[in-house]
Parts: sequence; structure tokens; C-alpha cells
Amino acid sequence: MLDPQAQVYSDLQALLSQAITNLGGAGPGPGPGTFDLAYGGNTAKWIEAANTLKARLYMHTVELDNNQIDNGALNNAITYALLGISSAANDFKSRHTSQPGEDNMWYQFNFRSGFGQYVVAGRALADIMVARNDPRLGSTSVPPTPGRGSAGRIRSAAARRPGSRCSKERATHRPSRNRSSPTSRTS
Repeated sequence: MLDPQAQVYSDLQALLSQAITNLGGAGPGPGPGTFDLAYGGNTAKWIEAANTLKARLYMHTVELDNNQIDNGALNNAITYALLGISSAANDFKSRHTSQPGEDNMWYQFNFRSGFGQYVVAGRALADIMVARNDPRLGSTSVPPTPGRGSAGRIRSAAARRPGSRCSKERATHRPSRNRSSPTSRTS
């Protein structure tokens, strides 16, 4: 069983609070120092980034049922946003070069690894979505690739459902067979 969403947010807030404490000097060890690829060992920038994450997570919990607002979460979001990233120079940025293995991770996975359309829905998810006539059927997967998950099953179920985006595409568009091109997607 999965943890309830409210518990996950609470646990993340606690983890970030502990990280801020550790980064403030009370933590074990010296940290990564110059091996830190994001901030070069600058703990003040890491603390700002952690506060920004805390603010964003509080924003996820502000809205309650019946269009009510959790004022405590809203005030915390404002408080941590003001303690968060203070300038563009402190933005969290990943570093990429043109060297193989140092380019963007998504690019490496999708284009260099040879996996390409590797991430598709598995049979269990496809069966559940089909059984529930899930409205996301036509937008959750890529065109089918033989031997890789059940994307074809999801898309074909969506294509049979009148009015679905996928059924409209099916009537007007035939996807390219070229699976290596990102423009061949129909979703």
C-alpha cells in the first residue's frame, strides 16, 4: 500500500528541514565541497534551494476540499519563498557539456541509450485503464512498439472510444513508422 499523499508531503517537509539544519553546520561531515556539481559546495545556495522546494511543496497543500484554503500552508509557503532562491545567480542549474555522458540526462536516455520509446505502460496499468474506461487512455502512451509494454493496447482502446482524442487522430492521421524521430509521436 502506498503512503497517503498528506504523509508524503509531511515527510518531504521534514526531510528538507533536516537538510537545512545539516547544511547550516549541524550536519555530519563536510559535504561534497568542490565535487558539488550544482553549487560548488556553497551551502548558502543549497539552503536557499531547499527553502524554495519547501515553499513549492506547501503550495501543493494550500487548497482544501470545497474550495477552502489552508492558511497555515499558505503562510508557510510565503515564509519559505522569502527564504528561498534570492537571485538568478543562485538558480539550481545542472551542468551539461557536449562530451558524451555529460549531456542532458533525458537526452541521453531517450536518444543515446537506444531505449527511445522504452517507458510505456505495462500490461497491469493498461488492463486497469481499459477496465475503468479511463479518460487518459488516449494521452498516456506512445505508439505501440512490439515487445515493449502495452502502449498499443491502451491506444487501441482509446481509439475505439467515441470522442476520444485518439479516435479523432486515428481517423485523420497515420503515425510514421520511424520510431527514432521524436516528431513521429501522435500523442
